[in-house]
Amino acid sequence: MMTSKLKLFLAVFAAATVVSASMAAQTTFPTSNGLPTAIPDNNPAGITFNVPVSGLTGGVSAVELDIAFAPSHTWAGDLIVTITAPGAVATANAFNRPGRTGGAGAGTNCDLTGPYTFADGGAGFWAACAAAAPAAPASGTYAPSAVDNGAVNFAAIFNGLTIGQANGTWTVNVSDNAGGDTCSVSTLAIRITDPVPTAPIITSTAPTAATVGNLYTYTVTATGNPAVTFSILPDPATQGSGWLTWDGTDTLSGTPGPGDVGNFPTLTITATNGVAPDDTEVINIVVTQPAPEIDVTDPSAAAVTSGQTYTVYGLYAAGPDISGAFTITNSGSLTLNVTAFNVVNNNCTVTVTPASALPWALAMGGGFDTFMVDLAPVAAGAFSGSISIVNDDANENPFVINFTGNCQAVNEPEIAIHRLPADTDVANNSTIVETNTGLASFNRTFAIRNEGSAMLTLTGAPVVVSAPVNVIVTVTQPPFSTIAGASGDANSEDFILGIAPVAAGAFSFTVTIANDDANENPFVFNYSGHTSTPSGGGGGGGGGDDSGCSTDSGNSSWLVLFAALAGLGFALRLRKSRA
Repeated sequence: MMTSKLKLFLAVFAAATVVSASMAAQTTFPTSNGLPTAIPDNNPAGITFNVPVSGLTGGVSAVELDIAFAPSHTWAGDLIVTITAPGAVATANAFNRPGRTGGAGAGTNCDLTGPYTFADGGAGFWAACAAAAPAAPASGTYAPSAVDNGAVNFAAIFNGLTIGQANGTWTVNVSDNAGGDTCSVSTLAIRITDPVPTAPIITSTAPTAATVGNLYTYTVTATGNPAVTFSILPDPATQGSGWLTWDGTDTLSGTPGPGDVGNFPTLTITATNGVAPDDTEVINIVVTQPAPEIDVTDPSAAAVTSGQTYTVYGLYAAGPDISGAFTITNSGSLTLNVTAFNVVNNNCTVTVTPASALPWALAMGGGFDTFMVDLAPVAAGAFSGSISIVNDDANENPFVINFTGNCQAVNEPEIAIHRLPADTDVANNSTIVETNTGLASFNRTFAIRNEGSAMLTLTGAPVVVSAPVNVIVTVTQPPFSTIAGASGDANSEDFILGIAPVAAGAFSFTVTIANDDANENPFVFNYSGHTSTPSGGGGGGGGGDDSGCSTDSGNSSWLVLFAALAGLGFALRLRKSRA
């Protein structure tokens, strides 16, 4: 392969042709000096070869040097080869007297012939020289190196040169630094990879919020080739009080004062590199006074909204407490002060235990602390409570968390059926009505929930379909026959009804679920469907029934609140009401 490369070099040089660069291609640029050219013996100034480079449209993404000697140069340790970009904006050794630290002449008495390619990722030239001495190392690709084979990385030095820096006259200097050995450079060329020109794309996003007294800064970044430059209109320093400035390159910065509160004039940053189209970013900055901002999360890390209500399942009159930890975080730009937790109880005891003594001063931008919530039953029946967190957030003081539930008289299971994915309650002995189903088979998924404090047991193949009319129904049974008692939140298992209407028109069936709920065994609901929309219309199914102690309702859905806490043995997992 190296022989073929040498033939290519010779053909190019013989034709005295400068190869023009093409987009996204590696292009060979030969020296304009006549070849072969003798290397002055024992002359550190050496000889400089000019390599005209033109036509690059994307800059530089890789550089390689090809060189050969004729006749062979003995004592490789005499030579230094250096490559320099136009205007000396970047320079690097390709080859610099290998093996000198081993003593005079150690490892340097090999010949040089070539052709050799010096490129990142090549083999070590000193090792090849020492192994071949006194003959010449084989033609091939070798890593560029400084004296004694020190590391040189062309990419770190040359990659990223712009088209303005790369187009022009490159130079290669070859110097002989000891007497008695002479030869000529017979071939010499620089190969440059010119990356694909690509239009600029801004990849950063400007912050839209600034606060009085705090530094605002934004550095815009973009992809594109050639290198991207940025401009901005209007000049931000001419807007308002002039608190925001552009550094002329890529960065907006400044600190707003009290008189700058409000909307800063719209700014437009344009990215350009000569490849169409330009890209723009429109920036709208709102300046506000520093302020704290309270954020609350529950033990499962779900966000809590001030004023929302949670339903608690699993409490019974003689039962244990249910506990869980909340976190308060200050995401604002001023210290958040938390001064008190005010509690209201009705037929339960709600206890709040802060992790550290009040008052709290939570640092801006992420300061946090935690508090434990403990719910204890007082007597069977409905209960409610609330926690008001007193703080200095501008619009969430106090921050309120509400709790509600129904305390069971005894420790027992409580079945409830919910239709998924909407999580709507299906009442015992109610009818689900669904029309316009079409004739294709479809699935409907349901959850069997245990909202009681004791384990719910499903008996037999618990879900049984009966009395099908104009329909074939298959059941995917719940995976387990027992469902653990609730501890804050209801536990559940899903089952699936595969519904296949037999013919166009109305269809119906009954679902029966055998279980050990004290007053809802079996749990029964009916399903009435129609493949189209019959005259007179149709409705959808049922509301909540809880003759036991379930506290869910037909128009509510609850989300998990509390997770299990190590050491307590119980979890407070509550469900959030949907407004």
